[in-house]
Amino acid sequence: MAVNGDRECLGSPLTAARDAISTAAKAPKGRVNVTVGAQSGREREVRVKLSDVDVPAGAGTLVIAVTEADLVTEVKRGENGGRRVAHAPVVRSLSKVRTLLAGAASTEEAAYNVNINPTWQPANLLLLVFVQGGVARKTVGVGAATLP
Repeated sequence: MAVNGDRECLGSPLTAARDAISTAAKAPKGRVNVTVGAQSGREREVRVKLSDVDVPAGAGTLVIAVTEADLVTEVKRGENGGRRVAHAPVVRSLSKVRTLLAGAASTEEAAYNVNINPTWQPANLLLLVFVQGGVARKTVGVGAATLP
């Protein structure tokens, strides 16, 4: 698995994976403030404010992901037939919404519309907004918000 664009490891040795994720989480990142606004039909307005986001050489990408937690699958057949399988949060939507030039995105504010499928449970949704930059697509800023 690749972690933050600058470290890789096999996912099966749990200790190595946890160390890589922990190291990446401790690395300094810019702030991405996320506010969820009004709903219009199936869309929600998402306001994003970048602070101290340092896009490395090359272009960066602003990405919005919608995840849903508390999902389960009722397995009907096969070796797990009859079981109820709980899932970790599932990415329902992943959208590249903007390209950012190196050095130009340290502070910026904008609004985007995100499609929310009516079959998703609003109370279980999380909007993750992150900025990736450089050739390695390293995460240089991240923020999140729930739906009001």
